[in-house]
Amino acid sequence: MSSNENGQTGQLAAEFDDACVATAQARNLVFHAGARVLARIAREHFPAAATAVVEPSSRVLVGIDTSTGPAWSAFWNAPNNGLPLPALEEAHRVLAGMLAFGSDHKTVTAAGWEPVPSDEDLFHVRLPGAPACEQQRETWSVETIRAVDVVANDEVMINGRWREVLDAWGDSDDPALQFGEDHPYTAQILAKCGRLSPTYMAFRLADDEQSTFDEVVDELIFVRCRDLVNVQRKDEPAPAEDGPLSDVRALMTDLDLLGALRAVTELWAETGDPQDALSSSQRDNLDALRRHFTSHDAL
Repeated sequence: MSSNENGQTGQLAAEFDDACVATAQARNLVFHAGARVLARIAREHFPAAATAVVEPSSRVLVGIDTSTGPAWSAFWNAPNNGLPLPALEEAHRVLAGMLAFGSDHKTVTAAGWEPVPSDEDLFHVRLPGAPACEQQRETWSVETIRAVDVVANDEVMINGRWREVLDAWGDSDDPALQFGEDHPYTAQILAKCGRLSPTYMAFRLADDEQSTFDEVVDELIFVRCRDLVNVQRKDEPAPAEDGPLSDVRALMTDLDLLGALRAVTELWAETGDPQDALSSSQRDNLDALRRHFTSHDAL
């Protein structure tokens, strides 16, 4: 072979090597860009998505996982399991473009895909970017409060059982508005609670053991206002220091604020609103405060 032919062969080989490098670079770009699109698709519906599960041979998305376990699977039988069909179709379109550069084991592992130990046909694709933090589980605690502070929908401990409070009545509440004048509950509540000096609270409790899907069985009980009751309460985060009362709290203590509310409530009770300057919600709030302070002072 002449030196000229050797030179041409060497040039062609170099061009081939350059093309292979360019192809590998393009493949890496396609796989990386495709993974970013898959991350966007997955996190639109599962914000904590960390990996996608892909079957390269069929170029389909078969699962989405979070750090704590599966969030979606194509093998689940539910008609709507969280990933809409248009999103799944878009994911399949992206996978088809990615895997057009190669869907064999060597190609996809070179792109960083990890085989699923339990199924040799499936691979985990790590989704770029940080997933949203997993939603924190709500935490609850048991508080001891006075019966007068129990409200509807509380879960209270009564005679060793947790019971749901369907309704709660004090001396200022009218059960006839709910049950009617002739209902036995109305007569019982008014006889026990309808006094100027409140002594008892009436609770309508659900009986879970007797209730069915079609019918809730309830029971009416009476508890002294001052009796202590255990109640389940959700632990709420502490209010932000820059909340809507931050400027007021900077001027006065909690006791000062309580005194101001009492003064306003007493003025409202004495004079009303002769100039009709208050809104209906303001009047309702003042009435609620008046009932609260009256009930509190009577205990």
